[in-house]
Amino acid sequence: MLRGQFQAQGIIRSAPDMLIAATAIEHQLVLATRHVRDFLGCGVQMVNPFEPSKLRRGKS
Repeated sequence: MLRGQFQAQGIIRSAPDMLIAATAIEHQLVLATRHVRDFLGCGVQMVNPFEPSKLRRGKS
């Protein structure tokens, strides 16, 4: 469903990334990834372990 929502907006997201995002959302997990940009707009909480930044919510 997540991937379909992005496709309807003309945004291409990979199936594996959307499965990871959906799993994290469903189980209320924080996603640790270096590729934060790939998950923006998904609504998943994420942290880049390679940056000394705060927890991010992928809304923008």
